[in-house]
Amino acid sequence: MMPHRVANGGVKTVEVHSSPISIGDRQILFSIINDVTEHQIMEGALRDSEEKFRHLFEMESDALFMIDRRDGKIIEANGAAERLYGYSRSEMLQMKNTDFSAEPEETRRATVEAATDIPLRHHRKKDGTRFPLEITTNHFEWNGIPIILCAMRDITERKKAEEVLQESEDKYRLLVQNANMAIVVLQDGMTKLVNPVAIKKIGFPEEVLRSRPFISFVHPEDRAMVMERYQKRLQGTSSPDHYEVRIRTNRGDVLWAEIHVVAIIWDGHPAALNFINDITERKQLEKALHEANRKLHLLSNITRHDITNQLLVLKGRLALLEREKPGSSRDDHLQKAEAAAAQISSLVQFTKEYEDIGIKAPAWVSPGGQTEEAFAMLHPTGVELKDDTDGVEILADPLAEKVPYNLIDNSVRHGEHVTRIKMSAEQRGDAMLIMYEDDGVGISAEDKKRLFEKSFGKNTGFGLFLCREILAITGITITETGKAGEGVRFEMLVPPGAWRLPIPQIEQ
Repeated sequence: MMPHRVANGGVKTVEVHSSPISIGDRQILFSIINDVTEHQIMEGALRDSEEKFRHLFEMESDALFMIDRRDGKIIEANGAAERLYGYSRSEMLQMKNTDFSAEPEETRRATVEAATDIPLRHHRKKDGTRFPLEITTNHFEWNGIPIILCAMRDITERKKAEEVLQESEDKYRLLVQNANMAIVVLQDGMTKLVNPVAIKKIGFPEEVLRSRPFISFVHPEDRAMVMERYQKRLQGTSSPDHYEVRIRTNRGDVLWAEIHVVAIIWDGHPAALNFINDITERKQLEKALHEANRKLHLLSNITRHDITNQLLVLKGRLALLEREKPGSSRDDHLQKAEAAAAQISSLVQFTKEYEDIGIKAPAWVSPGGQTEEAFAMLHPTGVELKDDTDGVEILADPLAEKVPYNLIDNSVRHGEHVTRIKMSAEQRGDAMLIMYEDDGVGISAEDKKRLFEKSFGKNTGFGLFLCREILAITGITITETGKAGEGVRFEMLVPPGAWRLPIPQIEQ
C-alpha cells in the first residue's frame, strides 16, 4: 500500500499488486491498483474506537469483565477487577465467571449463563474473603462472539449500613410496641406502626389506623393546624416538635392529646415518631375548674344576698317580739322568725352541697346505670323503670348521680299517679340527647317558666337548680319538654366530646 496523488491534487491510499508478463519479445509489468482509502479510514476509526473503549474500560471504578456468553470464559478484565478480586489479569483470563461465586453449587449452576441483570450475589476473592456485590450486565456481539459485559460493585459497606439501619429500626419497633404510652410512626402522612396503647386509646383496629391518612382521625377544627406544622417540617422551616390536638376515637368521644414529634429514618426513608400523651382529663379538669369557679363566685353573691335578707327578717321579727305581749301576734312573729331561721339553715346546707360541684375531675358515667342505682335507693312502690340508653356514657361531674335521684324523687312526690319511668338516648348530629320520662301529671306551662330557679319548688327549691348546675359543668343542658297531663320529659343535651358509646369488641 502506498499513497498516490490524483488529478485533483489529493492523495489516496492504494493497494498495488504487480506481476511481470511477456508480450511477444517484450517483458512488461502488469499492475492492479485498488483504492483502499475508505478501508484505511475505517480501520483507523476502529483503532481509535478500540483505544477509547480500552481507556474507558480501564478508567471505570467498578470491576468490569467481558465474558463469552457461550461458555462463561472471561476474555477481558480491567484494573478495578484485579484490585477487587486480587487476581492478575492473566489469571482471570484463564477463569470463568462462576469461578468467583461464593454461592452454593446449585445456585452457581443456575446462574452460569446470566441472561439478565443480577441485582445481588456473593463472590469470593483470591484470599478467600466473601463479599456481597451488585452486578449490572449488558449484552452485545464483538467480532462475532456473543459477549456479556458485567460491572461488579462491592457493596459490603452498604450492606453494613443497611444492617445497622435495620437493627436501629428493630429497636424502634421493640420500644414502640412495649412502651406504656401511645406511639405512632407516620411516614408521608400514613401510619407505619402503631403500638397497642395507641390502638386502645383511639379505639380503631390496627388495620383501620394503617389504611387511612392519620389526619382523618384528627378533629376537623384542628386539621389545618396539623397540616401547617407538617408542611413547615417538610420545608425545613422551624416548627414546634410538640403540640396539642384533638383526636376523634371510635367510641364517638374526643381524645385530647399532647404530641411530641421526633424525626427518624424508617425503612430507609424519613419518618416521624409521635409520642401521644393523653391529656383529656387535664383539659376537662381545667374547663370544669374554670366553670366551677365562675359558678361559685356567682353563688356566693346570690347566697350572701339571700342570707342577708333572711337575717334582716329574723332581726326584725325578734325586735317586734321584744315589744309584744304574749298572745297571737307574738306567736305569729315567732313563727315567722323560726321560718326565717329555717331558710337560713337551708341556704347554708345548699352552699355546702354546691361547693362540692367542680371540685373533682369530671368522669365518664352511665346515665342508665346511675338511674337504676337511684331507683333502687328510693324503691318507689308500683313504679316500673325501663333503661333504653344502650350503655351510652357521658362526661359529667361526680355529683351527677344526684340528677336521676332528684328526677325520680320529684316524679314520686309530685307525679301523683306515676307507674312508669323511662331513660333513653338518641344521637342528634354530633351531640347525644338523654331523655327522662314518666307517665304522671306533668308540669304546667306556668311552672315550667321557673322550674330551674333556685327558689322554686314545693320542697327545698334547690333540687332542679342543683341538677342544672351539676350538668352545666361539662356543658350539658337540661330542659323540660313534656305536656301537662301526659307526664314529664326532661331532655339533657350532651355536647360533642362529652359522650361516648360502649367500647366495641375487636375480634382477635
